[in-house]
Amino acid sequence: VHITSPVHRWWRSTSFPSQIPSLCPSCPHNRNQNPERDRGGEKQQQQHHHQMDPAAEMDTGELDALLRAAADFASYPGTHGEDTVRQFLEQFPLPKLLGVLQSQADLPETVETVAACLDKVFSSRYGASLLPSYGEFIQAGLLTNSNSIKQLACKAVVHLLDKAGDIAVAVDTFVQHNLYPLLINCLVEGDEEISAIVLDAIKRLAEIPTGTDIIFPPDGQGLQLNKVAAQSSSMARIRILSLIAKLFGASSCTATAIRDSNLLSLFEDEIKDRKDMLKTLSALEVLYELAEHPHSNMFLLKTSLLQHITDVINDPSADSIVRSRASLISGRLLSSADAFMTIEKS
Repeated sequence: VHITSPVHRWWRSTSFPSQIPSLCPSCPHNRNQNPERDRGGEKQQQQHHHQMDPAAEMDTGELDALLRAAADFASYPGTHGEDTVRQFLEQFPLPKLLGVLQSQADLPETVETVAACLDKVFSSRYGASLLPSYGEFIQAGLLTNSNSIKQLACKAVVHLLDKAGDIAVAVDTFVQHNLYPLLINCLVEGDEEISAIVLDAIKRLAEIPTGTDIIFPPDGQGLQLNKVAAQSSSMARIRILSLIAKLFGASSCTATAIRDSNLLSLFEDEIKDRKDMLKTLSALEVLYELAEHPHSNMFLLKTSLLQHITDVINDPSADSIVRSRASLISGRLLSSADAFMTIEKS
């Protein structure tokens, strides 16, 4: 994988391996070493040893049968029942399905079919419960150039956090496989759909007390969003602002972490630089979303944001839409009874 982004450079500098292993967790170097995380128990281990190596070639008939079944499974409207998912995986085990993603990587339609099938699998509680054993797959998927697989990996993260059952195990999977910086890279470099999924995934992570420590490490040694923003394109910076707004609304705890990390200054930087009115408007739109949260006043009014917003309102050269949005934000910030008291104390 060719790594060029600021997030990727940070990821390279960590102690995690730069080479992504095979997607198959049956390989000795991929197998989960923690017996408590083997959610399928002894029976699943026994079944696993009898599954074929996903790297092994399937004959044409077997592959065709798998693809037909995957297409049928993916096209089913609504959510599959847990028993249906179990039965499907008994016939087509996960390592075999993941192996097809690898062996057929140059066939986009095949990859799309299997990825859609796997998304249905992981959206079930049973399928999600298997994800902690497939952290290598999620890691590799987030790094791949295939949009279908990357999107699947991002959705798998959401399912992991929502339905895996054991939150401690889900968070441990994040830590062991260093997923957070890879998600940030997908946020800033992925398409709009992938970016939206990542926003949802990281917001869900932030709603978990131990997950907040991944985003805002107590020692300050983790990935710094302000540093990523400083090296990113204008579109990527707006996406980072959107993430900050999502995290800000997750809880007062994450809002405090955002303030303490000086991330609100990113809004100031975008708003005071009014050379690109479209960029300024985008930043104001995100700030308007952030200002909707009940605890926004106590944080935002203690920054210089209000002054920058006032400057936009008073700028005769600014577009009327931009000035209007700035006026709405200032009105929202100043509407609370304790707003002026907060300003006086700041």
